Amino acid sequence: MLSALDVPEGGIFFYQPQLRRLDLVAHSPASSILAKHTPQRVFATDNPNLAALAALHSSVQVGELASGLVPRRSLAVPMYDGATLFGVVQIVAGPEQTLSAEQRWLLEALTQRMAAAMCHAQHDPSTQLAQEHTRALVDASNDAILMLDSLGVVTMINRRAKYFFGLAERDVVGRNQPQLRAVFERIFEDSQAFETWLAPLLASAEERAVTELGMLRAAPRLLQCFSAPVPDHR
Repeated sequence: MLSALDVPEGGIFFYQPQLRRLDLVAHSPASSILAKHTPQRVFATDNPNLAALAALHSSVQVGELASGLVPRRSLAVPMYDGATLFGVVQIVAGPEQTLSAEQRWLLEALTQRMAAAMCHAQHDPSTQLAQEHTRALVDASNDAILMLDSLGVVTMINRRAKYFFGLAERDVVGRNQPQLRAVFERIFEDSQAFETWLAPLLASAEERAVTELGMLRAAPRLLQCFSAPVPDHR
């Protein structure tokens, strides 16, 4: 995409609706100015960054990013399909490079296609059926199961986990790692042991681990905790 737009840097932010937050999930190059400035951007009315403003106002935002002695032009386009926000695509021009109307038009067209593809994937009957099947299997298990995505955000908690931990779905679904840590600090005897177990799992696509953690609530007990990655091959 960057070569088609003739710019050296860019990134894609996904919107987390439960947290009203934009997360930088992909960027190029690895040393991109976007990653250096704000890897996670809070979607809030008082946030001045371009990605947040693009999402907030549902419109293309043009501005400058501080980079050494020469500010660099940047363009952020929200990924909307109808009223649904999926994220923001942002590109950064090279030093002293301007962004043309043609580049803006092309980025808007590419972003619109991305949003349409995401909307289609969400409403594809086969995708919905697979998600419902997964949820039914997870919910039917007698083990407490908590599922997190690659960003460490909780996507699912089954009925057994809610019973074991004394939690409601709204207490954990959509929570990121620091927020999850704050919740479980009140549940586990040794919250640092929980963090030591969880952190390397979120940093690896292959890590597996087994540990035992003592609980304070909902009822004192010793839990044997297993973890394993669930790759998405779609």
